[in-house]
Amino acid sequence: MFGWAYFLYSAAAYSLTAQDTQQVNVTIDSVNEVGISGSIGTLTLSSATIGQSTFSTTSSNLNLAYTTNDTKTKKIIGWLDTAMPSNTSLYINVSAPTSGGSSLGEVALSTTPSDLVSSVPGQTKETGINFYFKFESNLQAGVLSQFSRVVTITITDN
Repeated sequence: MFGWAYFLYSAAAYSLTAQDTQQVNVTIDSVNEVGISGSIGTLTLSSATIGQSTFSTTSSNLNLAYTTNDTKTKKIIGWLDTAMPSNTSLYINVSAPTSGGSSLGEVALSTTPSDLVSSVPGQTKETGINFYFKFESNLQAGVLSQFSRVVTITITDN
């Protein structure tokens, strides 16, 4: 008899219904993403024009893509992890997106962020934006062994 009374009590305390509800809270944060595709390989300076003291080499075209859900106007910026050796420069040239924005052309990269593309409209996405790197040196740089730099590219508020 004790077991039967317990069963009745348990069933009353935990009655089952055909449905239940749950509140779900949702937030969408500002999403600003950049991706790069393509391989640069090594930029090698192995020849120069006779009589010139500055010479350069350019990478093949690479591709950049971005997505932003933010309504604010954006810009694409870039910088180096470490300064370039004396008498050398690394430039980047990012084409303007077809969705809008203005390319700043060839920009010398440094450890300080530099604008590469300005006035990118908010809430846009794009793939296949062409860009390239150019490595330039003058005679005073001498002969340098291979070295590398990390280039960071991001999208941020204009």
